[in-house]
Amino acid sequence: MAARADTAGVWTTAGGMSASRAAPVAFPLPDGGALVAGGFDWTRTRDAERYNAAKNSWTAAAPMRERRYSAATVPLADGRVLVAGGISDSDPTATAELYDPATGAWTATGSMLVARSDHDGVLLADGRVLVFGGNSGGSLAEGAEIWDPATGTWKRTSGPVMPRDSAAMVRLTDGKVLVVGGWNGDYLDTTDVYDPVADTWTAGKPMGERRGDPGAVPLPDGRILVAGGYTRVGVFGNASRTSEIYDPAQDSWTPSGLLHRGRAMSEMGNLAGGRPFISGGHEFELHVIDGMLQGVEQNEDTLELYDIDTGTWQISPPAPLARWSHAAVPLRDGSLLLAGTSHHLTGLSPTTVDRYFPPGLTPPTAMPSPTPTATPTVTPEPTPSATPAPETPRITPQPVVKPLPPVLAALPKALKADAKGRIALRLRCTGAGTCRDTLTLKTRAGKRLARTVVRIAAGRTATVRLTLGKAGLRALKGRSTNVTLELTQAKVHVRGTLKRS
Repeated sequence: MAARADTAGVWTTAGGMSASRAAPVAFPLPDGGALVAGGFDWTRTRDAERYNAAKNSWTAAAPMRERRYSAATVPLADGRVLVAGGISDSDPTATAELYDPATGAWTATGSMLVARSDHDGVLLADGRVLVFGGNSGGSLAEGAEIWDPATGTWKRTSGPVMPRDSAAMVRLTDGKVLVVGGWNGDYLDTTDVYDPVADTWTAGKPMGERRGDPGAVPLPDGRILVAGGYTRVGVFGNASRTSEIYDPAQDSWTPSGLLHRGRAMSEMGNLAGGRPFISGGHEFELHVIDGMLQGVEQNEDTLELYDIDTGTWQISPPAPLARWSHAAVPLRDGSLLLAGTSHHLTGLSPTTVDRYFPPGLTPPTAMPSPTPTATPTVTPEPTPSATPAPETPRITPQPVVKPLPPVLAALPKALKADAKGRIALRLRCTGAGTCRDTLTLKTRAGKRLARTVVRIAAGRTATVRLTLGKAGLRALKGRSTNVTLELTQAKVHVRGTLKRS
């Protein structure tokens, strides 16, 4: 089997899945392997497949009960795995299900009280699961809720807490839960702490940097390491290279080592031996090229390991495939499985899977050649010629110069509200990455009528909905009112008219 090595670890090939999967459900199995399910590849899927680490092979597994990606995945104390929410067809779902590695079966459990995607979940010390934040279909998902394994039901936590999506959650040694960063119209440096015993939320000390979609892991001494994510530079979001550490005993943040690459939409965790890693990701930086401000974008084909003693990061050699919105599954033997991706910059198939062996851990010399999933769930399209194409050589990705960050196309000038004050408008995101902004509808005098959060993937068109409250309906004048639509982050506003049906 092919392997690439230097002092920073070894990459090997771990075969191929039956389908390309962005933001899939993935977790380690008790037998030392892994399960990968769902994901997005222009179509949503519920299919699942199982990786056998000893045989280096994939086989089909029982599918999930529902198609989903960007779900919260939480291993439970009894060995089962809870999968909650995510995007099912075209909208976030509230449904949840359980996977039992002993039987290989999926069973339904109670649905969440709020549909969520891009949220996070964490196992509490008493065996319950806390789920917080996320997106609920054009707006931020409100509040947090707890799943009880004894009843299979969900209950809201008490107390107000700031809505945010793409945040990170970590359980502290005292049983409390730390929530860091995320996005609620802007990238956040704020934190919240949940006490499951008192059922209360309190605001924590802010981080040293704004971070949307950061990584966060516990260290052996109880401190929390946070790294990467999207941060704010002027009006643009750049992938961060910084890391910092939270000390619960001191309630303080201190800077730590710089990453070798800016990493957003990456995966962060701890290897089986306890060493923190951050893998893949999407890097976007602004540079002046030929006298013009340009966006330089690339997807990362490396990972980095954190040295707890020195507070520094060690970068790996390049992997065969650059990945973001992927799965990174720490295996029992100390290696790391990388599967799925949103899109790539190499000539390799995105169904391929890579396995990383950190320094001090070498691949078994007798490891068999990888074999694909026995029963593919997606039939590949026929090739245009019967002549086999030559194998594409691996090419190290080079930075690609692209236009400035993703932007939303022109706002409409003519709006229409139904009898209940509901307004639907179509917006398109152009450029690279994801358009994130806050859309506000105001009267010409500046009175706010409605507001919603917009999040649209590049190249996609989505329906954005605004809803007028009673005060907003009263502010309308006759059948037609002059209004202004504003995008907060892009600092764009359009004057138009709003008609009532």
